[in-house]
Amino acid sequence: PAAYASIMEGSRGELQLPIERIRIIKEIGKFLTHALSRKYSDIALFRHGGIMREIIGRFENKDVNLLADFLARQLPYTFGDVSVKHCVKLQFYKKLRLLIADLYALGGVKFKNLERLLIYADYKIPQVFAAYKVFDLTEEISRALKNRKLIPHNSDAEIALRAASVVAASELKKIAKLSYLDIDFRLWLLSRKLPKTALPYHRTASRFY
Repeated sequence: PAAYASIMEGSRGELQLPIERIRIIKEIGKFLTHALSRKYSDIALFRHGGIMREIIGRFENKDVNLLADFLARQLPYTFGDVSVKHCVKLQFYKKLRLLIADLYALGGVKFKNLERLLIYADYKIPQVFAAYKVFDLTEEISRALKNRKLIPHNSDAEIALRAASVVAASELKKIAKLSYLDIDFRLWLLSRKLPKTALPYHRTASRFY
């Protein structure tokens, strides 16, 4: 549709997971138009971000988990970044954590207990930790990274890389006395300066990255 094409205008390369992206747009649109007290007929409110301000305003200065739980329930396809390993539910919620962090850092929205947000485990954080030998990689994973092979979403390798990154970041937080927001930003900067000899980041086709 023309509306979706206009969103991607000016971008380069092949669009990954187009069906998933369209479904996310539809889920968010349905959420904004039907899950709120305001009606879609108030087009000015919709266009100028008033709906989102209304949502976020309900949770400002409250526990950060209240907003996280609300969005995870309302937008399960968009934010349901959960894996299960050995009957343990691993709630990574990368995009959800990043959204809340951006609301705080860029939007000035205040939340309580922001230190509970945890790291945003996607593909760059594991690459940095592996490059600095924070954790060791199995030969199988190292070979897959070196050969730039696709690592399936929810595979043992992908879960291991993401879970190890969350644990490593938690330990780093204790040692460095930094927030997860600071740690994530610093690791992202480091990822841009890694030597060419560093292993590539893992390649996983996932709507959650």
